[in-house]
Amino acid sequence: MKQFVILLCFAAGCLGTGNTAIPVDIGILYTDEDPIADIAIRHMEDRLKLFTNYTIKTHLVNVKDMSSCTMENIVCDMVEKGIYGIIGPPFEATNLIVQSVSEKLELPQLQTFWNPAMSDANNRTQVLNVYPDANMLAKAWATLIKGMGWRSYVLLYEDDDSLIQAQEILKLQREAADDFPIMIRKLLPDSDQSTLLKQIKVSKQVHVILVCRSDRILDILTQAETINMFEDYRSYVLMSLDAHTIDISGLKNNSANITTFRMIPTNKNSIRNVIRDWEFMEERYGRPTKINPETVKLSTALLHDAIHLFMTTFVELSYTRTFNPNPLKCRKNDIFVHGLEIAEYQKLRPLLNGILSEPLTGTIEFDSFGRRRNFKLQVVDLYNGRYRYTGDWSSENPDHIKPLTTPTNDTVYITDTNLQKGIVRVAAKEGEPYIMSVYNNDTGKTEFGRFNRGDSNNLTIMSVYNNDTGKTEFEGYAVDLIEEIATILKFSYEFYLVHDKKYGNYDPKIKNWNGLIREIIDRKAHLAICDLTITHERGRAVDFSMPFMTLGISILYSKAAKEMPDLLAFKEPLSDNIWLCIATAYLIMSLMIYITARLTPSEWESPHPCDDNPQELENIWSLRNSFWLTLGSIMAQGCDILPKGLSTRMLTSMWWFFSLIITASYTANLAAFLTNERMEPTIESYEDLAKQSVIKYGCVDGGATATFFRDSNVSTFQKMWSTMISSEPWVFQPTNKDGVKNVKTRKKMYAFFMESSQIEYERERDCELTQVGSWLDTKGYGIAMPINSPYRTSINEAILRLQENGILRKLKDKWWKQERGGGQCNETEHSAADSATELGIDQSCGRCVCGVNRWCSTRVRRCHFRVPMECTKNIRRGTDDSRTSFRDGIEVRPESIRI
Repeated sequence: MKQFVILLCFAAGCLGTGNTAIPVDIGILYTDEDPIADIAIRHMEDRLKLFTNYTIKTHLVNVKDMSSCTMENIVCDMVEKGIYGIIGPPFEATNLIVQSVSEKLELPQLQTFWNPAMSDANNRTQVLNVYPDANMLAKAWATLIKGMGWRSYVLLYEDDDSLIQAQEILKLQREAADDFPIMIRKLLPDSDQSTLLKQIKVSKQVHVILVCRSDRILDILTQAETINMFEDYRSYVLMSLDAHTIDISGLKNNSANITTFRMIPTNKNSIRNVIRDWEFMEERYGRPTKINPETVKLSTALLHDAIHLFMTTFVELSYTRTFNPNPLKCRKNDIFVHGLEIAEYQKLRPLLNGILSEPLTGTIEFDSFGRRRNFKLQVVDLYNGRYRYTGDWSSENPDHIKPLTTPTNDTVYITDTNLQKGIVRVAAKEGEPYIMSVYNNDTGKTEFGRFNRGDSNNLTIMSVYNNDTGKTEFEGYAVDLIEEIATILKFSYEFYLVHDKKYGNYDPKIKNWNGLIREIIDRKAHLAICDLTITHERGRAVDFSMPFMTLGISILYSKAAKEMPDLLAFKEPLSDNIWLCIATAYLIMSLMIYITARLTPSEWESPHPCDDNPQELENIWSLRNSFWLTLGSIMAQGCDILPKGLSTRMLTSMWWFFSLIITASYTANLAAFLTNERMEPTIESYEDLAKQSVIKYGCVDGGATATFFRDSNVSTFQKMWSTMISSEPWVFQPTNKDGVKNVKTRKKMYAFFMESSQIEYERERDCELTQVGSWLDTKGYGIAMPINSPYRTSINEAILRLQENGILRKLKDKWWKQERGGGQCNETEHSAADSATELGIDQSCGRCVCGVNRWCSTRVRRCHFRVPMECTKNIRRGTDDSRTSFRDGIEVRPESIRI
């Protein structure tokens, strides 16, 4: 098939040479540094012969190291030969002379280099530039940096032009304020950049923007690799549209991320077909050449497209008009009559697919001032030794990069392979139950010493140590979680404790982080884990995995102290002296009513109401009835008999009034006694804390909870934060453990804000503690890692797998409810309000005992009086029967006693 295509092209070429071809003179100013440029020019000549009646008569001039005077003479010689236009030069140094001659003679010029001067042009001219507009290209680089999330970086530039290219990137610093400073360093004039690179390494900056010529990039990257600046988490942006053509396969220890733009869409078949035609043409002429589309430089592609654009314009305009050679003189006032016409047509007619093929750099379109617009760039990342197309940028939407769906399986494979190459360092902060020293259940002591654990393939080796006290063995939820992740991803790891024992807090005064976050920023650790809360502020400094535990801020508080129940608790509303006085008054008043009722005539009545003249009168106010009347009155139950005499009624009324006062006082005091617990300081929610000033409250100093209150926009939380920072004594605690200790020692006078998961852990071990109210917010614990960490996706997938398999739930049950005294408090919790108002059996037991005793005494009394009565009856019957003895008379038959 290949031979057939070559033969067909050769035959077509032979046929084409038989026709009369009209030559078109074009001056081409270029350099011979790239041999592929000559191939591209020859290819355009051949294609024009095949498909048009025109042929290019090129006036090629190598302008490398050419002086301005020489350049002027060469250009003037060209125009005297009657050229229709000039393409080039490829750089700015000699362009001023060429552009000056072109504008004077109104001769079309197509520039092919980065020219910031045209970005500010405001006059219509016949000079056009096929290179992307400098201002728009600068926006493209800024959008790339912003999309990558770089807020702190090093900008290495070569010269002043490099700073112009990076002008839009530098403007991004205004948005980032001063919290994320950048470093701007100029490359050293000689080739040795090791001193500068070492300074960058010491600065802990991991993002590098390199703005220089493409021929210097490989040398700089090689030197960076020599001083180990190509390890994980380092990223480079190469600000050259030819960076993708550099062969960096010699960088052996390349784990860094390298990103750049390219303008030639080599992933398109139409572009590859053009380059394949170059190879066929060279083979046809006996010059076999292999051309990799990825290595075609932008200058060559722009030269190809400029010739293509000019000839397409010339051919299309020749349909309606005739062009004749027009020799011009530089030192005369000659002008090219068709110059402006050709230039305006090129501005109006976008080149999507010309007479020959599709442009190598995409659609060519200009604005009215000759600047190229509506161009596209492709984002490429270094992947497995070659650049991979990952996104698109368009000048039509300059503030957005459209990402592509990349083969994630390949990415995860490479990431996992890199993980297995070395040892992953995990920074941690000691705290229950996440990171704890190993506890020996047999000896009851904490053991120290290094340990290693590995599977059969020796893929997972763990070394956990304390960098303050030497090698130390740890255990806990976080240790088990990392071990499960390491088992899935098959990497080796080691733990170490952070020196300052801080989670990670930003200090705006020194503009620096501390704790675990500082360890990640300084790249001392690959991962950081403990009860580390994912927050927005921390997320700006590091990346987090997906949450392995969801929780919220809640209140830790102590339960009310429960006293032993008193069987006689019902008498507590009144003192013992009052009870004694009431009993005495009850006795005296009952006797007075009895005596008065006996003395007053009104209380003596006929036993038969119908008998008006009874022989005997009776009085119902016996001692029993008198005591019953007073008892019923003080019990507020009344009595079925009432006095009739004036004196007895006065006494009874006095007793009733006394009973009313005593009963009302007892009822009021009983209600106050039962609700006495409510009078003590207590809380049910965070609103209760905010409204009172008796109970102090605090949280961990410098932790995520403190940040939550400090940065909250809720007025209640702002008020609580102001109260905390102004409280005396200091209410903030260094650790959660200290906060729990304060809650227990200060009883109900101190509340502590902490994560609900930690409260749950403490409640499982101390039944005196309780959680008050619901969550104040919802957040999660995550594993911290450097910004743009390549391991983030793999770790997220591992955590998701552990969650789906129930491993995370098992780990939490293990360390919360089983290990180290967990699971001791499983009773149902009640709120403070419930415990204060409910009246249980303990408080009512005394009244029940009194009731039972009264019932038993009544039964005994009935038995006591029943026996003598039966004895008396038997004795009386015995008087009539001489055969009945006294012993038989007092004998009581069981069936005669009724209880």
